[in-house]
Amino acid sequence: MAPGPPDTQAAGRTGTGTGWRIRHPVASEQAVISAVVDAAFGAAEGRAVADLVHVLRAWWDADRGFELVAEVSAALETPGTIVGHIGMTRAYVDGLEQLHHVLVLSPLAVDPAWQGHGIGQDLVRAALAEARRAGCPLVFLEGEPAFYPRLGFIPAGPAGYTKPSVRIPDAAFMVHDTGAARTGPISGALVYPGAFWQTDTTGLRGTLLRRLCPGLFPRGGRRRPLLNAAGKPTPWGRLPCINAEGKGFEPLVRGCRTLVFKTSSLGRSDNLPDTRTIREGQAARKTAR
Repeated sequence: MAPGPPDTQAAGRTGTGTGWRIRHPVASEQAVISAVVDAAFGAAEGRAVADLVHVLRAWWDADRGFELVAEVSAALETPGTIVGHIGMTRAYVDGLEQLHHVLVLSPLAVDPAWQGHGIGQDLVRAALAEARRAGCPLVFLEGEPAFYPRLGFIPAGPAGYTKPSVRIPDAAFMVHDTGAARTGPISGALVYPGAFWQTDTTGLRGTLLRRLCPGLFPRGGRRRPLLNAAGKPTPWGRLPCINAEGKGFEPLVRGCRTLVFKTSSLGRSDNLPDTRTIREGQAARKTAR
């Protein structure tokens, strides 16, 4: 996805009349961008997100996305200073009929000394406009639910899209329709590029994940029950499955160290034995004893 010309600018201004411009960066500014990202995300996340930017730059250089920076304008005392950065990277929505090219907005960083002036919003608006010009219909992100809806983002789950990770809170998983032309309706699972997994910058971890996604963790030290197709609890030792013929069965796994099986995208287990095979195996083990 080719970015626009380097001199494409979007003006941004605060209430006091100070301003900045948004443009594509040059190679010599990579270290400055890393410093802005590091400072914006703080000690806990800054280094990891800066590493993500470094890995994603190979995608952006290959026209599979783009990055923009916010530069202080000549009207200020320190013109030419980069105070913000945004990245947009190609991803996919795995639809039933085909893969759809989309963009993921990540990261968005503003120097702490410049936060609160609207630079982040201007960066997002400029990036969305660039995505529309490039013909990308959808932009996804995982971010602050109190910030992004004002820029046209809506919850992606109710809109028909599946999160790339259960560690992303439902409210943080959002999508923006750019208005670019499309061949038909789009829905399905969002597939992140490998860079997000390589740098482990997908979703949340640690105490924040426990606080925002408590349903992922057992309560009181006990595992939460599995639910069968009827929504009723099923003992952990008896896992409801569907064999290749579409028939339901419950393989007995108590006493076994591991049960490995492959599940297709349709949710059925294509290489599991039926109940007769399981019973024959159990009888053979009893006879051997």
